[in-house]
Amino acid sequence: MSEPVPDLLRDLCGRFEAIEGLWSPAQRGKRPKLLGANDIAPTAVLNRFLVPGIYGQIFFAGRFPKFIEQDVASSDDYVCFDIDSDQVDFVLLCNDVFPALTDAFGSYRAALETDAVVSAADFEKVRAQSKTKPDSDGRNGVIRLWPVCFMDDLLCRRSFDLSAEEVVEGLAPHCERAELRNNGALIIATTELLTGAAMDEVDARLRRALQG
Repeated sequence: MSEPVPDLLRDLCGRFEAIEGLWSPAQRGKRPKLLGANDIAPTAVLNRFLVPGIYGQIFFAGRFPKFIEQDVASSDDYVCFDIDSDQVDFVLLCNDVFPALTDAFGSYRAALETDAVVSAADFEKVRAQSKTKPDSDGRNGVIRLWPVCFMDDLLCRRSFDLSAEEVVEGLAPHCERAELRNNGALIIATTELLTGAAMDEVDARLRRALQG
């Protein structure tokens, strides 16, 4: 977190540009502007630099020592992408773009959330738990195992009392792909675009597998 935000933005965009199927070839070498003050939650909109059907924005946490040093997800930088599944090859997104993004951003957690209603319901659960289980879907836990997700070793241990290697070992027989990646667990349960109750079924199945 010591790197100045403008430098960090430039470095991140350079890594994103190298990901096949993310950065538009027509925008190579071009960079978005940083919006807002450098130390007060600045952002960068990536939309016009990305391939058709992918829209994104980087959100940087405020660079105040007492805030940024807290062990909570609200102190994180994060990046969000919206995907138009009619324009984007979802299998390619799952197998190639998503894993490369977790590498490029240095993620400790990431997920492809494919149902806004399910996401909203999860948010309400997290909010209801906020007093008894702080950061239950942040640095301290995972409220849902999405079909395509990544968790670093520390998050695996905090969430499941298992190492990333143990998570991969437990889930591999139940997934299209499960592997150790950058000291974390990359989980691709399915490359089928799921919504609704199917999301709950995947989450329950994966959690049962981790419970042995």
